Amino acid sequence: MDALYHRCAGLDVHAKTIVVCALWGEEDHIQKEIETLSTFTKNLFRLLKWLEDREITHLAMESTGVYWKPVFNILEDYFDITLAVNVKIRMHNFDCIVMYKNDFMDNYVIKWWIVIT
Repeated sequence: MDALYHRCAGLDVHAKTIVVCALWGEEDHIQKEIETLSTFTKNLFRLLKWLEDREITHLAMESTGVYWKPVFNILEDYFDITLAVNVKIRMHNFDCIVMYKNDFMDNYVIKWWIVIT
């Protein structure tokens, strides 16, 4: 499978922390780096610099509630952002089975987005 984005990152936004995983490089040599930052405004600007230093172009951001809004407001002018906010995941065709988001599913959704895009 050919990669469409050679410099992308996934953000998992919580009330007090943001976990970001950046991937960049060519298919035969992909680099990965993970960083955890607090959600204070000064650290959101630090996150922006961290992403710019790695020349990231595309982001997938996952969050519950309104925690994503300040992060999005700072990053929206610099990156192409895909939001996964307040996600409910339906398994197969079984309407009665609904998986509500949790950290395991957050990680799965972000990895899935990075693989298919």
